[in-house]
Amino acid sequence: ATYLSAIFDPDRAQGPDLYMWSHGSRTGSPARYLALFTSFNIPPNGSNGAFYQNPEYDALYKTAVATADPLERAKLYGEMQKLLVEDPPQITIGETSLSWGLRNNVKGLVSFLGDARIPGGWYYIYKE
Repeated sequence: ATYLSAIFDPDRAQGPDLYMWSHGSRTGSPARYLALFTSFNIPPNGSNGAFYQNPEYDALYKTAVATADPLERAKLYGEMQKLLVEDPPQITIGETSLSWGLRNNVKGLVSFLGDARIPGGWYYIYKE
């Protein structure tokens, strides 16, 4: 079995009790991360490796992503995050970080929202 097939195996008796996982966002929106814990994202339909199911959470997600008002959407995302704290689908034990520096003659480095951990976040790099 591959690493991912073991994580996403619905027969959890054969799957791991602990695994490493990482996610990021290229947009700064929490929607991508919060989508991970929707029941419609349970494997094989998605990457909800925790197999988390909460109908209230699902309803909040569907409402949030259909809400145009950013303040109302942020409020709904906050409610979703509270549910994840009260009923955690996973335990986060760490966070990766990356420090980087440039010489003053290297120009054009751009990272998405200041997050240098995102692959592909750097482009048009050149040396003067």
